[in-house]
Amino acid sequence: MPIPYSNDLRNKAIDMIDQGLEQKEVAKLLSINRTTLHRWQKRKKLEGNCNFKGYNDNQDKIKIKDTSKISDLLKDDPFITAGEIASKLREDITSASISNYIKRLGLTLKKHQSL
Repeated sequence: MPIPYSNDLRNKAIDMIDQGLEQKEVAKLLSINRTTLHRWQKRKKLEGNCNFKGYNDNQDKIKIKDTSKISDLLKDDPFITAGEIASKLREDITSASISNYIKRLGLTLKKHQSL
């Protein structure tokens, strides 16, 4: 993961722009990309600061918080499909997401019911 610019550097860069220097000059002086400066300036205008927020750990993308429900459904019926599991858990989860969670759990789905 790349190392973020320090909050001190970010604030100094924005202060230099506020004092009248152009973004191009500040970018050259501090060896920062102009797009980065523009993004910091925009965020300071919207949020009041341009400090580093931290890395996104993608917690907002996790759709199933309790994966034990999947394990329980597979134990109850080993021939259940990913689509059936998705419909039992929630309607907005795709069968592909269920398959990915099953792989993360180290479990497998039976493709065909053996007779």
